[in-house]
Amino acid sequence: MAEKSSFFDSVNADRVYYAADWALHLSKYFTNGIFNNGLKVVSNDNMSVSVESGDANINGYRYNNDPEKVLNVANADGVLNRIDNIVIRLDIPNRQITAEIVQGTFAENAVAPALTRGTSIYEIRIAKINIPAGTTAITEDLIEDTRFNSSDCGNVICAVQTPDFTNILNQYTALWDVLIQTKTDDFDSWFAQQTANFDVWFERIKGQLDTDAAGHLQLEIDNLEALVMEAIAPITTEDGNNIVTEDEELIIRGM
Repeated sequence: MAEKSSFFDSVNADRVYYAADWALHLSKYFTNGIFNNGLKVVSNDNMSVSVESGDANINGYRYNNDPEKVLNVANADGVLNRIDNIVIRLDIPNRQITAEIVQGTFAENAVAPALTRGTSIYEIRIAKINIPAGTTAITEDLIEDTRFNSSDCGNVICAVQTPDFTNILNQYTALWDVLIQTKTDDFDSWFAQQTANFDVWFERIKGQLDTDAAGHLQLEIDNLEALVMEAIAPITTEDGNNIVTEDEELIIRGM
């Protein structure tokens, strides 16, 4: 399909637009349904109902009903039941939107007619009319309001929903995974290098230690302690007597 954009001023009829172009434009902004709780179906206490004033949107085409519209309901059967639809119908071939009754089929267990939703005719259901056998007047309890069922009608809301960040999140997750893997690989490489360096150092140093490294280190400590003790031991005579100063203080070797 070729690229298409709108709406621009026409120069020598080079920019010609149709109602469908405008409807397509609006359909991107608003969902199908009724505006502001309008178009309620109410009883007239006879074999008719009224569609109150209100507005609707169907695939970008706008409908307005003002004042209320009366719809006559076909007579009930004497034995079988029926359910009729009250719909707002978009009719592209006839270039109109109207409120209509779609008559159901008589049955013991009656069901509402299926909605027509094609490219030429599109319906939204605002009510179901239950018509039990022998009914002579449509009362309020026989009217099922379906305006707020999204599958039937729904309230018009903005069609622009909350942005979906799933793809962006997936991209960041993938980047994070790559970063973690890269850093893990870098650490593994660094650790392997440090391990190799330690092994080299250990091979070099262990030749300088006794087979029992701990014992060798303890021997060095003992020798150091002996040197310290010798350095701080008092000076004695050949017969073992301490040599002292005139003040009777010991004379230490390291002093």
